[in-house]
This record gives sequence, C-alpha cells and structure tokens, in this order.
Amino acid sequence: MLTPPYDVISPEQQKEYYRWSDHNIIRVDYNIAENGGDKYAQAGETLDKWIAESILVRDPRPAIYVLEEYFLDWEGYRRVRRGFIALIKVEKFGEGSVYPHEKTFPKHKQDRLALTRATGAWFNPVFSIFPDDDGEIAGILCDAVEKDFPDENFRSPDGVRHSLWSMTDEKLINKLVCAMGDKDVFIADGHHRYETALNYAAEMDDKHGNGGDAEFAGAEEPDYRYTFMYFVGMSDPGLSVLSAHRMLKSIPDYSEQSVLDKLSANFDVERKDRSSALRIISTADENVHVMAAQVGSKFYVLRPKKEVLENNRGLGALHDTLKELDVSICEELAVKPLIGEDANPLDHIGFEVDPVRVVNGLKTGEYQVAIYLPPTPVRRMTEVAVAHQVMPHKSTYFFPKLLTGLVIYRISNNNIV
Repeated sequence: MLTPPYDVISPEQQKEYYRWSDHNIIRVDYNIAENGGDKYAQAGETLDKWIAESILVRDPRPAIYVLEEYFLDWEGYRRVRRGFIALIKVEKFGEGSVYPHEKTFPKHKQDRLALTRATGAWFNPVFSIFPDDDGEIAGILCDAVEKDFPDENFRSPDGVRHSLWSMTDEKLINKLVCAMGDKDVFIADGHHRYETALNYAAEMDDKHGNGGDAEFAGAEEPDYRYTFMYFVGMSDPGLSVLSAHRMLKSIPDYSEQSVLDKLSANFDVERKDRSSALRIISTADENVHVMAAQVGSKFYVLRPKKEVLENNRGLGALHDTLKELDVSICEELAVKPLIGEDANPLDHIGFEVDPVRVVNGLKTGEYQVAIYLPPTPVRRMTEVAVAHQVMPHKSTYFFPKLLTGLVIYRISNNNIV
C-alpha cells in the first residue's frame, strides 16, 4: 500500500498507515524503530525481505512510466495531470539543466540520506516541470496511454484516481528521450530528495574512488549517479499550484492590537469577513500584491504600501526576480516585523495549504496569526530558478502530492520495482 510523502504525514497518520497493512510503504520510507533498534537499518531489512518474498517485483523490461492523476482542484473543478516517471542523471545546480527554486531544511536531507544509505533505493520521485509549448511531449504521452489500458488504476484515500502505464515500446521511449533533449527541468517539489541524491552520489564517488564525468565517457555510469523524477509539462492543463499559508506562533509581546500596529506600518489594512478576504487574494492579478491576515478570529486584507515596497531594506537587497514575489513581501514586511528580524523562522512558522486547517490552527490557540497568500505563478518560479536564485521555504505547493511507493528505484541493483 502507498502513502503521501513522508514530510506531510503526521505521527497519528504514520501509526494509522502501519495499521492498514503489514506491507505499507510507510514501514520502509518512514518507519517506526522497533525494540529500540536503528530505524534506517530496519527499513533496509524490510525492503530486502519484501523483494525476496516478491511483495515487490522488478519490472523485467526497460520502461518509462506514464502517470495520470484525476482530481478535483480547490475550486471544485475536475482536472487531469499527465506526466511521466524516468531516471535522470543528477547534476550540481548551476552545472546542468536542472534548476531548484526553493530553500531546503538540513534536517530533512540528513534523514533522507541515512535512509538511502540503508536501503539503496528511492521511494518517491522528484517532481519537476519543463517547457512543452509545442505539445510534442504531451503528444507522445497521449500516444502511449491510448495504446492500452493502464497497468494500474486505483483511487487513493484523498479521492485522487491514479492510472499508471508501463511504456516499454522502444520507439516511443527513444522518441520521448530525444524530444526531451536539452530541455531545462525545474524542480517543483522534492528539492530535499534531489539534493540528497546529489550528496549520495558524491559520497559514493568518494567511497569507490571515482573521479569526474570524464572517467565514464563512453561507458555506463554508476547507477547511484541517477535518481528518478516525475516530469510534467508547464502547459499541462492539470498542473495545479497552491499556496502554503503562513501561521505564526510565539510572537513576542503578542496582542491583537500590537500585531495590527506592526502590519499597518507596512500595509494598508482593511477589515473583511473571511470569505471576502480569501476571495480577494484568490482572484487578484499576479502583478497586484495583496494578501490576507487572520488575527485571532478577525480577517484583514493587506496591501503593501508603495513607499514601503520601494524603500524596504530587506526587499531592496533581494534579486529582482525575488523582490516582486508575494512570499518575499510577506517574509520581509509581515513575518519579520512580527517575530523579530533575528528570530529563527522555524521556531515561529507553520505552513498549511488548506485554509480550513489554518483557521483551526488559530482556534486551538496553537498559532496566533495567519497570513494567507495567493499562489506563486509558474512563470515567476522559473524566472527565479533561471537566475540561480531561491525562494523562501514553502513558496509553492504543487497539488496533488505524488504518492510514495508507486514506483521504486533500487539504486544498488540498478533496478526499478
């Protein structure tokens, strides 16, 4: 059985997935240490056991996997996202065609690296997007899915229907590989996993005494220099980007009035009811900076003052591609004034996509203030990436999340299972 990515699974959900099945992927990708043992070593033992018992089976043929996800977006419209899963050689940022756009947390990379060392496997592909304005890749994927019924077709608990095709036709595979050619690839989700793949490859090169790329010119490279990735065209009609709203806690000298005073220094603040405030930010033009704040049970629309945008030192120090982003404006003009310039953001900020859960987070008293943001347009994201800049943490949320365990890349044997 499959799960969402480990970093969106709560401790309660982790235990629930354990109860669902003895063969749930949670027991490998995000396991609970048993009898005080090493959880990473136990994950590796479990994976080896499942392969030995044919719980997991290697695909005997070279394949690219075409994945369709049918879902309702947050406005209630039916959408279909179509992409493909394939291996990609990992490259250092700035030295190839793979571009990041977000900052990452060291703790997550340490955890994923320990798991990779113990299992020799990747369980959730990096999610990337690429330009396909002429629809060539979309046409190839369409040809692949129209040839046959999917190999797998099921609905996950979140209501998303997943259809997976194993594309083994050599002509189609070669056509797809050639069409991708030198296309730029932008990481949409999974920066931690990609950076972990880079770190793992460097570690294995050191371990085996391997040198640079020239050493493998004309020869097969080690399998650890690859990871697997889910590729979706930027023009795919099912590509859905949401906002990760900011929830703030442990605000120094907190009171509703002090929060409003600090926000009013940088924003024109207008009191609104909840539905009106959220509707304003969801329908705003991408060039009009607007966000909403919840302070206690009250909602406000925030519009940054022109003179503040022009004169704020924090924004002024940013690259041009970053200073126009709502997430940057939020960080410099709302978050920092409330928690303190020198505060560690991780001690004060929670991220949530679902506005209902944001409201509940404030109702329970866990958080004191919420800032609701409009989604970051894909165009803005790619501009930042091409400029070799990175956005603040959790600047984008691509919906729906990819399932863990749908396809597994076993690095140590160069196998996909």
